[in-house]
Amino acid sequence: MSDALDLTDAELCVERLAAHQRERRLSDASLVRLCPSLGSARTWRRMAARDWSALPLDVWLPRLREALALIDDTAAGSQPGPGQPPAALVTRHLVEADRCHREGEISLARSHCRAARQAIEQYQRLLRPATSTPATP
Repeated sequence: MSDALDLTDAELCVERLAAHQRERRLSDASLVRLCPSLGSARTWRRMAARDWSALPLDVWLPRLREALALIDDTAAGSQPGPGQPPAALVTRHLVEADRCHREGEISLARSHCRAARQAIEQYQRLLRPATSTPATP
């Protein structure tokens, strides 16, 4: 079941990246230079053709998500504003935490998880209404 969900998620990511590529009229090589997590132009062409036989989803799905986060971050500006969720920053930290965990660097993975949590908490503080008005009896 999770394999089917991962495949669907990967295909949605590829579709969004391909739409970005079409909108910006980017070549495959230009898209890969913009999003290095996609690997090579040849790998990107395989993904765009939905040829997952040589591309393990457990490796490429986090990289696709990272590429989307990078594109979303670039389109929205590099710094999240007060009304904008820090999704790209959180996604980037979680992708790095996943990579570090797979490579056995547990303390570094924990650091990335902590940084993601701090970004979320900071955003939540921005969303809280100001409670400085005195209560009326």
